[in-house]
Amino acid sequence: MSVDKIKTELNEMYASVYQSFTFCMGCDACNHKNEESIIHDYAVKVGEKYGEKVKVLVIGKESKIMHNKTGETETFEAQNNQHYRRTYDILNYLINDISIDSYDGYHHVSENELPTLNKFFALTNHYHCSFGKNAHSKKSSNCMWYHCAEIVKKEIEILDPDLIVIQAGWSANENTNISDIESIVPTDNNKLKIYQAGLYGYDYRGRTVYVIGSYHPSYNLWHKEKYLGKLKERLNTVKNHIK
Repeated sequence: MSVDKIKTELNEMYASVYQSFTFCMGCDACNHKNEESIIHDYAVKVGEKYGEKVKVLVIGKESKIMHNKTGETETFEAQNNQHYRRTYDILNYLINDISIDSYDGYHHVSENELPTLNKFFALTNHYHCSFGKNAHSKKSSNCMWYHCAEIVKKEIEILDPDLIVIQAGWSANENTNISDIESIVPTDNNKLKIYQAGLYGYDYRGRTVYVIGSYHPSYNLWHKEKYLGKLKERLNTVKNHIK
């Protein structure tokens, strides 16, 4: 499916979910807030070359400024933080034929590489709205958790990724609640495959889609072997299957 077709289907889906793009139908979280204080960051950011290589969907935070409307990345200086830089490090490995084994969490892709990388992936967030003037301060609720999960599932159905990277600690360790991941992925049999802690898969449309649980890249212990080492192991395992 072309990127333009993907965006058209996404917009049609959003129109069925949001009431005049102001508040969510079926979710009480918005009803308890002044409408003027609601900041929606509802649209998936889709790179203009998504689908030309392995299709990677990142579920993280601050998706609002990762891509602009044309699929280009905003200025590197505006993203010069550990979240974005480490996200691009992972994408560089997944999209290009390089090794991640020597990656230490500190040495990042260069500014010159960003215009190429940013076109090949899609980015969304589990929570699709926030309240107040600070768009990065997302006050979640149980209602938002379940309602937004249904929206993410619809986004995944349309994007049809080969690999999903969830940037949240709850998805990355031995204590992960599998039902939390199952709530956001569309499956043929409503069953998640568990390969190891933080590495999952599910059958959809006759093929296996892989899911990697990762600690958030801004986590201050990201470079420690306990976290980065396990992530590299999961990435290597998945890349061998999706080549």
